[in-house]
Amino acid sequence: YQYINSAFRPVGEEIVFGSKGKNKGVKLGKKISIDGKVDRVDVFGDYFRVIDYKTGHIDLSPKTTYYGQKVQLFAYLMALKNDKLKSAGAFYLPIRNVFIDEDEGENYSTYKLQGYYNSSPEVLKALDTRISPENSKSDIVNMAVSSSKENRETSNLVATGNYAFSESEIDAISEYVKNLCEVAVDEILAGYTKASPLETDGKTPCEYCEYKNACGRDFNSNKDVRKSMSNIKFNNLTAKGNVDDKN
Repeated sequence: YQYINSAFRPVGEEIVFGSKGKNKGVKLGKKISIDGKVDRVDVFGDYFRVIDYKTGHIDLSPKTTYYGQKVQLFAYLMALKNDKLKSAGAFYLPIRNVFIDEDEGENYSTYKLQGYYNSSPEVLKALDTRISPENSKSDIVNMAVSSSKENRETSNLVATGNYAFSESEIDAISEYVKNLCEVAVDEILAGYTKASPLETDGKTPCEYCEYKNACGRDFNSNKDVRKSMSNIKFNNLTAKGNVDDKN
C-alpha cells in the first residue's frame, strides 16, 4: 500500500555507515565518529529518505531531540547525505502485531510512517502521490497539507504540522545533533561521570535503572536533576545549531 502510493523506491537495507561501510558516517573529532546501520534507504530522483523499523513507542516531540534522547534519525541523515542526494526525510516504520484485511477496509494508519520530512512540494508529492489540497491528509505518512481555498484553486502543496521542514532547517537540526554528540564525546574523554538525570513529567530514568545505587547520585536531593522544559520547539534547535547550556 505504501509502495504503490509513493514515488520513493527502496535502494538498500541494513546500510552500514562509518568505518565499516561505504558511507562516511558522522565525524565528531578526536578521531571518533558515529558508525551504524540504517534499516532501509529509499530514493526518489535526487532525494533520499531513511526508515528505521520501530517496535516500541514513538515520540517525535522536539524536546526529545533537544535533550539528546532521540537523535538517531537525524544522525542517519547526516551519515548518508552527500553531494548527489538531498534529505527528503527520516521516519520510523511502526512494527505491530496487527494484520490488515483490505477487503474489510481496515485502517492503514497503523503502519503510517512517523518522522520528519522536507516540505518541498516535490517531496510532499513523492511521499504520497495522492496528496493534494482536496486530499490533504496522508494515511501512509504523518503528513498533511493546507486545504485552504487559495491552495485548492492553485493546487499548491503547502505542508502543515510540526514535522515539516525546509532543507536548510533539516540541516540545522542535524548540525544541532552533531554538536550535541561532540559535547558528549568531550565529556566522556574528560572523564566526566556526574549523574545528572533529566526529569520529564515528574519522572527520571533513575526509577528504572539497575545501577542507581552505584552511580553516586544523592537521592535525598534533587540538585543534580535537570528539569525538562515543556515549551521546547524545533526553532530552538535550528538557531545556528547551538547547544543550550541548560542541556
